[in-house]
Amino acid sequence: MQKILTVVLLCLSAASSYAVEITNFFGTVAARERYEEIVNWYSDPRTGNFGNPYQSIFDNRVRAGYKLGLRINFYDNLNAGFTVRSGIHSVMWKDINDISGLQPGVLEAYIDWRLFQEEMPVGGKPWIFNSGMQFGIIPQEGNAMWDVYAAHNQTDNPGRADDPRDGTFNDRMGALNGARLTVGIGPVTLRETYHTDKVEGTRTNWPQSSNTDFNVPDKYIFLTGAEIRGADFLTLPDAIKDCHLTVGFDYGFPYRVGNWYKNSKDSVYFDEKLWGIEADLGPKWANLNFGYGYNWRDSVYVSRFWDYKLTLGVPQGTIPPSLEDITFVVRYQFHSQEHQFGQYNGHNVSRDALHLYFNKKILNLDWQPRVILFTDKVDDTKVHTEARYEITTTVTFDLLKKKPD
Repeated sequence: MQKILTVVLLCLSAASSYAVEITNFFGTVAARERYEEIVNWYSDPRTGNFGNPYQSIFDNRVRAGYKLGLRINFYDNLNAGFTVRSGIHSVMWKDINDISGLQPGVLEAYIDWRLFQEEMPVGGKPWIFNSGMQFGIIPQEGNAMWDVYAAHNQTDNPGRADDPRDGTFNDRMGALNGARLTVGIGPVTLRETYHTDKVEGTRTNWPQSSNTDFNVPDKYIFLTGAEIRGADFLTLPDAIKDCHLTVGFDYGFPYRVGNWYKNSKDSVYFDEKLWGIEADLGPKWANLNFGYGYNWRDSVYVSRFWDYKLTLGVPQGTIPPSLEDITFVVRYQFHSQEHQFGQYNGHNVSRDALHLYFNKKILNLDWQPRVILFTDKVDDTKVHTEARYEITTTVTFDLLKKKPD
């Protein structure tokens, strides 16, 4: 923690020395009370106990967490961001159950470089043409594609075919290691992304020897994608003028050890495909989000992930202002993983989760009761269920945000 504070203080000192502007200094502090009921069921169809519970586990946990971040503006076209958070032993996974507890980890540390930005009228509307690049540990919001990709970094060992994890449903991808180039042309933003699972890598080669003991731990991926904001194309009637439609997609080109060094003992992945799509539709008070992720690894598995989320609020002016911040969320997720390796060939693991969230701010403190129901199955015979009941209290702040007059 002392090192993290030292880095933050150095950033603040440098900012003040060079008269740059700190545009945001923000944070989140949260406490969560969680109660879980976990049940494992008899999985042998040949016995009379098949389908009955054989083990129940009851667990109660209290968790706390925090996130602190800076946004710094150096020039009109050059910004930087730095964010730390608790309970994060890797930039890949954001898990409140991480045994590291309140130990801080770097969530984001990046430079945001705007190459150009220009506004021009097109078709009677002002279109903005801009492009930029981010380097470092760059921000990335979780979606179906990244969730299924990151979850397999824990579960991709074929020997774990009957070890379902709920990580697929936990927004595991906290940030990307690498760079992202974006080019915006009006309502369309094209993007190229480079990400590596690790931030270090070594390789040993013996040019004068037959020794082929290589070690290349880096796994990396290039993605080509775009985001389209549909409402920018349309002139909407006043009744639905606050509606929006955003569609994004990415197609990945992953590279692993097996791609180049097929004799290496470090990897069995000779080929891989990764792609995903997400859509966001509706007014602010009734927002529907859909995501799909697909990940195929040659001779290992085919993995598909669907994610549906409906957020319901209250239109302004329909009820007293003190109740307008109420939101209710229904979310359903389904993950199918078909194995193609050794003794697990042809077997299927499926995971689904139903989330029910309720949000209300009371005396400036955000309260969120939640119920999450998980079901994990292996070939519809081995079943693991979990009911999770939580209440989370959260406070957020931005010390540089201007308060309304």
